[in-house]
Amino acid sequence: MRISFLIPAYNERATILEVLERIEGLGLDRQLIVVDDGSTDGTSELLREWRQGRESVVLLRQENAGKGAAISSSGIDSFRSSPVSSTTRP
Repeated sequence: MRISFLIPAYNERATILEVLERIEGLGLDRQLIVVDDGSTDGTSELLREWRQGRESVVLLRQENAGKGAAISSSGIDSFRSSPVSSTTRP
């Protein structure tokens, strides 16, 4: 079973890689969808670099509208799996 993790992020440069690496470390068949909610601290650039070579990672970016809006606008209905887990911190 494939699991999709939806991760809204706003100015999470200091913590986002730890979150993503912990999820990767689970060894699950998974898809990561990270929605950058208009970060201004370099989160988006860091995510683009980290994503290279990781086909199961989807990066989305929107203007800052809050993490709830990031989840709503993520296209949650088009995920490639049914179960979804949402987290913002390790």
